[in-house]
Amino acid sequence: MACSKDSPIGASYKISLNALDNIKLICANSGIPDCNGLTYWRSANIIESSGRHLLNLINEILDVARIEAGKMTLNPSPTQLKELLQDVLAIVEIKADERNLSVFKELGNLPDIVVVDKQRLRQILFNILGNAVKFTESGSVGLQVYPVEVQSNRQLLRFVIWDSGLGIPGDKIHQVFNPFEQIPGRALHVEGTGLGLSICKAMLEIMGGNLELSSRCADGEWYSTVNMNIQHPERAHGTTLWFDLWLTVLADREVPTVAATAPELIV
Repeated sequence: MACSKDSPIGASYKISLNALDNIKLICANSGIPDCNGLTYWRSANIIESSGRHLLNLINEILDVARIEAGKMTLNPSPTQLKELLQDVLAIVEIKADERNLSVFKELGNLPDIVVVDKQRLRQILFNILGNAVKFTESGSVGLQVYPVEVQSNRQLLRFVIWDSGLGIPGDKIHQVFNPFEQIPGRALHVEGTGLGLSICKAMLEIMGGNLELSSRCADGEWYSTVNMNIQHPERAHGTTLWFDLWLTVLADREVPTVAATAPELIV
């Protein structure tokens, strides 16, 4: 999750995490002997991972506070859509490989350049796909993006994220969007605050979309938050989330030229 530019807390943690990165490099190259079988490099790595987890928690709480206060703003700009999707998938595939999961993608006939808040869209996709990987013990996860309606200068795009996880019981289906909600059994041994999906749903509503969900447990049937047929792979159990967004489409000649700037460090 990107660190909030207007958050002093987030900025302070970015500085701290950068310092930990340097400590890791020093430990890795120092030749310091192990202590009780635990390398100093690994110790620094554990501290860094814990710091990043805490930073994500802080950012989620700050997002909730902004949404509740009506202060969440969007910064739409010309965005290479396929490039954004490929960047998100590249990171998700690393996480999926660690759990021996397959990642499927189906990117339809998509426009090259759209106007969207790319930081927020990236955050939403990371969060939902990250949940798909986190709650899937074996099998696969996938992302489908395709146009539902096309007009002269804008398109209604559908984003579908699915997994072959254990699924969510029908009587819990509407609870997953509640803040701090953890589904019993599904959240076992899994880190998280239960804020991610509620933040994604609120952000999408600000962007003019709506997050919906369909899920099936191994011994049950499909239950959905809305009566709507969505294209997704047939499987014995799993969860599918989707949202639609109207996005303005730009031709290459319409994209303003921006002077190159140094990339911002994102943690």
